[in-house]
Amino acid sequence: MAAIAYTVAFDGVEARLVEVQCSVSPGLPGFGIVGLPDKSVSEARERVKAAFGALSIAMPSRRVTVNLSPADLPKEGSHFDLPIALAVLAALEIVPAEALERVVGRGERALGGRLWAVAGALPAAVAAAEDGRALLVPRACGAEAAWVGTVPVLAPQSLREVVDHLTDRAPLARAAPGELAEAVFEADLAEVKGQERARRALEIAAAGRHHLLLLQHTKLSAVRARNRMIELHKLTFLERLTHRLTSKKKGFIPLTQVSRGKLTGEIAFASPLAHSASAT
Repeated sequence: MAAIAYTVAFDGVEARLVEVQCSVSPGLPGFGIVGLPDKSVSEARERVKAAFGALSIAMPSRRVTVNLSPADLPKEGSHFDLPIALAVLAALEIVPAEALERVVGRGERALGGRLWAVAGALPAAVAAAEDGRALLVPRACGAEAAWVGTVPVLAPQSLREVVDHLTDRAPLARAAPGELAEAVFEADLAEVKGQERARRALEIAAAGRHHLLLLQHTKLSAVRARNRMIELHKLTFLERLTHRLTSKKKGFIPLTQVSRGKLTGEIAFASPLAHSASAT
C-alpha cells in the first residue's frame, strides 16, 4: 500500500493540490520519481538520501517509487523535497501515515536536513485552507504563509523537527503573521511641475482604481508623473495579499525578502522607457 503526502504545484499563480505517493516494493534497490517532474524535482532523491543519512535513517534495500499525481500537471521547483521525504518516511513506517493526511508540506532541504525558504508560501496557504489542511513550510516562510489566517501554519527549521512533530514527540507551535508595514514611496507626484492634463488623468485613475494608458507622452516630466502614480494608490489588506501572491510568482519580490514576512502596501511597478519608435 502506498503512503501519501500532500503538496502543491503551480498552474500560473494558482496552487493546485498534488498527491505524493510512495511505494516500497521488492526488487533491485533504486529510487525513482515519476509524474512529470522537472530536473530540480528529480534531483530531490539525492537530497532525500543525504538528509536521511544526517538523521541516521537508512534507505531500504528495495525499490522506492514516488509518483506525483496528477501526472499530467508539470511539477517544478525544489519545494517538493519535503513532501517526498515525508512520503518515504511514511512508507518506511517512521512517521504515521495518518498524520500526513492533515498537512500540506513544501520546502527545500539541505544535505544536513535543514529546510530552506522557497517562493510561493502564500498561494500554498490559500490552497491548504481551501482543502482544510494545515501547511508545513520552512521557518523562513512561516510569517508570510500565516497571513492567510484561516489555515494553521507550522514552520519547522529542519526535517528532524518535522519528524518530532508528526510523531507527537515535540509538537510545533503555529507561526505568527509578519509585520504589516506601511508603504514607503521614494517618488512624490508633488515633485512634478506642469503636465496638468497628465496629472489630472493620474489622479482620476487612482481615485477610481482604473487602468491608465498614456499616448504620445515622451517628455521626461510626463514619464516622471506616470511613475509616481503608485504613490496615489493605497492598497487594502485584501489587495495586499493578492498583489503579494501575483508579484511573488512573477519574480517582482526577491526570495531574499521571504524571511521578513512583511506585508507592505508597495506596488510592483514596471517603468517602460520612453521612445520615439513607430510602426510602419
